[in-house]
Amino acid sequence: MLNDTDRVKVRNLTDQYVIYRDPDTNYRVEFQPHQERELQVGGLRKYFTMKGGRIILQNYLSVENDELRDEFEIPADQVEYDWDRDKIVSVLLNEDIAVLKDALDFGPDGIKDQIASLAVELRIPDNNKREAISNALGISITNKINLADQMAAKDGTEEKPAEKPTRRIQTNGRRLNSENNKSSAS
Repeated sequence: MLNDTDRVKVRNLTDQYVIYRDPDTNYRVEFQPHQERELQVGGLRKYFTMKGGRIILQNYLSVENDELRDEFEIPADQVEYDWDRDKIVSVLLNEDIAVLKDALDFGPDGIKDQIASLAVELRIPDNNKREAISNALGISITNKINLADQMAAKDGTEEKPAEKPTRRIQTNGRRLNSENNKSSAS
């Protein structure tokens, strides 16, 4: 049995910041993308029982201790919970589509987010994998890839500086030189 003072490794599953705060101590734990930290078991247990803690620990942070995973109700057969960037790249480019579909059906949300963002970044060539990701997550990977390509093409071209707009009515000091001003000045 783990003691509250024991420390375990916890890893951010995503390429986003994950932050949680203990309201009792106002202690803030910030994980940078894919960062690993060693945290006390007691703090993790307390966080798990707080609002939102269960979701974060089951979907966005990977607790690298089997006993604590069981306590946090993380299924033992959820192999995707241990995936890192290299594994996701391998699944997207080299492995059977069944591995990808299992990850999309049973993996934590943080891994699903990573699958989608890496699919776009890598511009995965397999249309069946693109379609599987799109159907599972409700986003079009092909459209995201096309948009990323358009943005990259736009960034690579030299843009002309915007022309400074000119006034339609010429000013003379503070007053406008228009027909209305001439007639009222007379």
